[in-house]
Amino acid sequence: MKRRPLVYIAGPYRASTEREVVLNIRRAEEAAIEVWKAGGVAICPHLNTALFGGVLPDETWLSGDIEILRRCDAILMVGKWQDSKGARDELLFACDQGIRWEEFEYLISRARLATWIAARADRWAANHPEIPDSSSLTSSPTPTAHSLKDVFITEGRGE
Repeated sequence: MKRRPLVYIAGPYRASTEREVVLNIRRAEEAAIEVWKAGGVAICPHLNTALFGGVLPDETWLSGDIEILRRCDAILMVGKWQDSKGARDELLFACDQGIRWEEFEYLISRARLATWIAARADRWAANHPEIPDSSSLTSSPTPTAHSLKDVFITEGRGE
Protein backbone atom coordinates (compact mmCIF):
# COMPACT_ATOMS: atom_id res chain seq x y z
CA MET A 1 0.00 0.00 0.00
CA LYS A 2 1.44 3.36 -1.01
CA ARG A 3 1.57 5.92 1.77
CA ARG A 4 -0.39 9.11 1.12
CA PRO A 5 0.92 12.42 2.44
CA LEU A 6 -0.80 13.92 5.46
CA VAL A 7 -1.56 17.59 4.74
CA TYR A 8 -2.53 20.08 7.46
CA ILE A 9 -4.90 22.84 6.34
CA ALA A 10 -4.07 26.21 7.96
CA GLY A 11 -5.84 29.53 7.63
CA PRO A 12 -7.87 32.04 9.57
CA TYR A 13 -10.61 30.73 11.84
CA ARG A 14 -11.61 33.60 14.12
CA ALA A 15 -13.51 36.58 12.73
CA SER A 16 -15.59 39.51 13.90
CA THR A 17 -18.90 37.82 13.02
CA GLU A 18 -20.22 34.27 13.19
CA ARG A 19 -20.87 34.41 9.44
CA GLU A 20 -17.20 35.17 8.77
CA VAL A 21 -16.14 32.30 11.04
CA VAL A 22 -18.36 29.94 9.02
CA LEU A 23 -16.89 31.31 5.77
CA ASN A 24 -13.37 30.66 7.10
CA ILE A 25 -14.39 27.10 7.96
CA ARG A 26 -15.82 26.65 4.44
CA ARG A 27 -12.61 27.91 2.80
CA ALA A 28 -10.58 25.39 4.80
CA GLU A 29 -13.11 22.67 3.99
CA GLU A 30 -12.80 23.42 0.26
CA ALA A 31 -9.01 23.08 0.46
CA ALA A 32 -9.33 19.82 2.40
CA ILE A 33 -11.66 18.36 -0.23
CA GLU A 34 -9.21 19.30 -2.99
CA VAL A 35 -6.34 17.65 -1.08
CA TRP A 36 -8.38 14.43 -0.82
CA LYS A 37 -9.24 14.61 -4.54
CA ALA A 38 -5.54 15.06 -5.35
CA GLY A 39 -4.60 11.89 -3.47
CA GLY A 40 -3.52 13.34 -0.13
CA VAL A 41 -5.02 12.97 3.31
CA ALA A 42 -6.28 16.28 4.70
CA ILE A 43 -6.31 17.27 8.35
CA CYS A 44 -8.61 20.26 8.73
CA PRO A 45 -8.60 21.67 12.28
CA HIS A 46 -11.32 24.14 11.25
CA LEU A 47 -13.69 21.18 10.97
CA ASN A 48 -12.21 19.23 13.86
CA THR A 49 -13.18 21.89 16.40
CA ALA A 50 -15.77 23.89 14.46
CA LEU A 51 -17.75 26.20 16.74
CA PHE A 52 -16.16 24.79 19.92
CA GLY A 53 -15.39 28.34 21.10
CA GLY A 54 -16.05 28.85 24.80
CA VAL A 55 -16.18 25.15 25.69
CA LEU A 56 -12.53 25.19 26.79
CA PRO A 57 -9.87 27.90 26.62
CA ASP A 58 -8.68 28.65 23.05
CA GLU A 59 -5.17 27.50 24.04
CA THR A 60 -6.55 23.95 24.34
CA TRP A 61 -7.49 23.89 20.67
CA LEU A 62 -4.40 25.77 19.51
CA SER A 63 -1.95 23.49 21.32
CA GLY A 64 -3.88 20.46 20.07
CA ASP A 65 -3.62 21.76 16.51
CA ILE A 66 0.16 22.11 16.88
CA GLU A 67 0.32 18.51 18.09
CA ILE A 68 -1.61 17.40 15.00
CA LEU A 69 0.61 19.51 12.74
CA ARG A 70 3.72 17.90 14.25
CA ARG A 71 2.60 14.61 12.66
CA CYS A 72 1.93 16.01 9.17
CA ASP A 73 4.04 15.85 6.01
CA ALA A 74 2.99 19.26 4.70
CA ILE A 75 0.99 22.36 5.56
CA LEU A 76 -1.28 24.09 3.06
CA MET A 77 -1.98 27.76 3.77
CA VAL A 78 -5.54 28.90 2.94
CA GLY A 79 -7.32 32.22 2.49
CA LYS A 80 -5.91 35.33 4.12
CA TRP A 81 -3.59 33.30 6.33
CA GLN A 82 -1.16 36.21 6.58
CA ASP A 83 -3.80 38.08 8.62
CA SER A 84 -4.18 35.24 11.12
CA LYS A 85 -1.77 35.05 14.05
CA GLY A 86 -2.72 31.41 14.60
CA ALA A 87 -2.03 30.45 10.97
CA ARG A 88 1.26 32.36 10.98
CA ASP A 89 2.27 30.58 14.20
CA GLU A 90 1.38 27.23 12.63
CA LEU A 91 3.51 28.04 9.58
CA LEU A 92 6.45 29.11 11.77
CA PHE A 93 6.16 25.86 13.74
CA ALA A 94 6.01 23.87 10.49
CA CYS A 95 9.11 25.62 9.13
CA ASP A 96 10.97 24.98 12.40
CA GLN A 97 10.07 21.29 12.08
CA GLY A 98 11.10 21.13 8.41
CA ILE A 99 7.52 20.51 7.28
CA ARG A 100 6.98 21.52 3.66
CA TRP A 101 4.45 24.24 2.86
CA GLU A 102 2.61 25.96 0.05
CA GLU A 103 -0.32 28.31 -0.52
CA PHE A 104 -3.57 26.66 -1.63
CA GLU A 105 -4.61 29.50 -3.93
CA TYR A 106 -1.24 29.36 -5.74
CA LEU A 107 -1.49 25.62 -6.35
CA ILE A 108 -5.13 25.68 -7.44
CA SER A 109 -4.64 28.66 -9.78
CA ARG A 110 -1.90 26.74 -11.56
CA ALA A 111 -3.59 23.32 -11.40
CA ARG A 112 -0.60 22.04 -9.43
CA LEU A 113 -2.19 20.57 -6.30
CA ALA A 114 -2.14 16.96 -7.54
CA THR A 115 1.51 17.32 -8.60
CA TRP A 116 2.43 18.82 -5.21
CA ILE A 117 0.65 15.99 -3.36
CA ALA A 118 2.33 13.35 -5.56
CA ALA A 119 5.74 14.92 -4.91
CA ARG A 120 5.18 14.64 -1.14
CA ALA A 121 4.30 10.95 -1.52
CA ASP A 122 7.25 10.27 -3.86
CA ARG A 123 9.74 11.98 -1.53
CA TRP A 124 8.46 10.02 1.42
CA ALA A 125 8.55 6.73 -0.49
CA ALA A 126 12.12 7.36 -1.64
CA ASN A 127 13.26 7.68 1.98
CA HIS A 128 11.19 4.95 3.60
CA PRO A 129 10.49 1.28 2.97
CA GLU A 130 7.10 0.33 1.55
CA ILE A 131 4.37 0.03 4.16
CA PRO A 132 3.27 -3.60 4.23
CA ASP A 133 -0.28 -4.49 3.27
CA SER A 134 -2.30 -5.15 6.43
CA SER A 135 -2.96 -8.73 5.30
CA SER A 136 0.78 -9.47 5.46
CA LEU A 137 1.06 -8.53 9.12
CA THR A 138 0.88 -11.42 11.56
CA SER A 139 0.37 -9.17 14.56
CA SER A 140 -0.19 -5.52 15.28
CA PRO A 141 3.19 -4.25 16.46
CA THR A 142 3.18 -1.20 18.68
CA PRO A 143 5.22 1.52 16.97
CA THR A 144 8.03 3.05 18.97
CA ALA A 145 8.58 6.77 19.23
CA HIS A 146 11.62 6.37 17.01
CA SER A 147 9.67 4.60 14.24
CA LEU A 148 6.91 7.23 14.35
CA LYS A 149 9.49 10.00 14.01
CA ASP A 150 10.88 8.32 10.90
CA VAL A 151 7.48 8.43 9.19
CA PHE A 152 7.44 12.19 8.61
CA ILE A 153 9.15 14.25 5.91
CA THR A 154 11.70 16.64 7.36
CA GLU A 155 12.53 18.79 4.35
CA GLY A 156 11.68 22.46 3.82
CA ARG A 157 9.27 24.08 1.38
CA GLY A 158 9.65 23.36 -2.31
CA GLU A 159 9.50 20.57 -4.81
